[in-house]
Amino acid sequence: MTVPTNPATAAPTTTSIEETIEGLLEQDTLVALEDPGSPQSLAMEWLLEDPNLHSYLDARIKQKFALATLYYATSGDTWVENSNWLNHSIHECSWFISPNFAQKDTMELIYPGYLSEFFPPSEPPPTPCNSHDMYQNLWLDRNNLVGHLPEELYMLSHLQTLSLGWNRLAGTLSSRLGQLTELEGLVIFDQPTTGNIPSEIGLLTPLRGLVLTNSNHQGLLPSELWQLTNLATLAFLDHQHMQGSIPTEVGLFSSLKWLVAINVDFSGTIPTELGKIESLEWIALEQNRLSGTIPTELAFFPNKSLITLFGYDLVGAIPSELGLLSSLFELPLYGNHLTGTIPSELGLLSNMNLGLDLQDNLLSGPLPTELGQLANVLWLLVEDNRLSGQIPSEFGELTELRYLGLANNSLYGSIPRELSRLQDSLHSLSLHGNPLLTGTVPDGICTVHGPPVRNQMAPDASLGPAGVHLDCTEFLCGCNCLCE
Repeated sequence: MTVPTNPATAAPTTTSIEETIEGLLEQDTLVALEDPGSPQSLAMEWLLEDPNLHSYLDARIKQKFALATLYYATSGDTWVENSNWLNHSIHECSWFISPNFAQKDTMELIYPGYLSEFFPPSEPPPTPCNSHDMYQNLWLDRNNLVGHLPEELYMLSHLQTLSLGWNRLAGTLSSRLGQLTELEGLVIFDQPTTGNIPSEIGLLTPLRGLVLTNSNHQGLLPSELWQLTNLATLAFLDHQHMQGSIPTEVGLFSSLKWLVAINVDFSGTIPTELGKIESLEWIALEQNRLSGTIPTELAFFPNKSLITLFGYDLVGAIPSELGLLSSLFELPLYGNHLTGTIPSELGLLSNMNLGLDLQDNLLSGPLPTELGQLANVLWLLVEDNRLSGQIPSEFGELTELRYLGLANNSLYGSIPRELSRLQDSLHSLSLHGNPLLTGTVPDGICTVHGPPVRNQMAPDASLGPAGVHLDCTEFLCGCNCLCE
């Protein structure tokens, strides 16, 4: 006698498996599955070929489908490294390749030790998956991802870090970004991602590192961003159409170390509340539309190593309190409308080993002799101001100096013989546009031959033309200027 088979215990058919998978997916994914050539359809086709599919829990099915969709949506066959991807015999947690990070410092906040500049690293690389085999780190920097980030990426809801720097991705950041509620580090770097930053970013309360650069985001920066008070790094670079301001709420970011907004359409003033953040080390606010004065409160805590505030409409005096920031290695304030004198207290910045750049302002008065105490600076640039007085002989003590820019002011008197000490270090000395300089240029200055220093904003260009540049007048001669 034949015993009938119990339908409840029969092996599921391929169709029933596919229906089970579809029950795990969002509506927009189901719509995409109707197109047989879509990344979602290709991912489904690949997943159904997995011989072990019946044994997977729902969470792992979603994970494999999300990773496969990402692969197909970003031309995975042309990735720089894809050797293990989509191999059914290898667990997806082993598809991971040790990353080439877009922003090491951002992820260092989350995985200290591994991402240090020292090799070998002091810690082993963090694993892509957690103890439950769920992806927590997805790093595909410099991997030639081309295409759009698929919505299915946000099915990887256990991600702690997502770094996709230096690829060729397009499209927008989805509002589903808010589903990554465990995310601590997000880097979208050097790719033409467009559209608004979704307000749902405010749901990512564990976030400690956010770097969005060269991505063409536009519209208003969502106010919800300023709810992310755990941030230690907040960086926006080259978002010329992204508008916003820095609100007073930034003072609540008690762990903030880096605040970077470069070439962003920010307006308003620099909030004094920034001075309340003891952990803050970098303030890089460049090429925006910020206005008002430089808050003296920025000098409240001395551990700041960089303050860049150039290309603005800033007015008023340079706070003398900035001289208290003994850790500063560079202070660029050029391209503003700053007035008053150069504070002599800036000569206290003895650890400055890059430079002081005050070009293109409205500064007046003499050059402080105390600037001659900046023994380690590579450049001292005060061109295009309204400075008067004599060139301090103390500048001859700046034996590391590569660029000394004094052009287009109202300096007078003779050129100090002490500057001849800089013959071997100086690469460029600009004195033109000072018609009241007199006397004979000391011989040693005429043959400066120090090495150039590359411009950080334009690596192919140095900070100034080689040699000495001055105007020949009836009062000034020497170098290429004939003496009567």
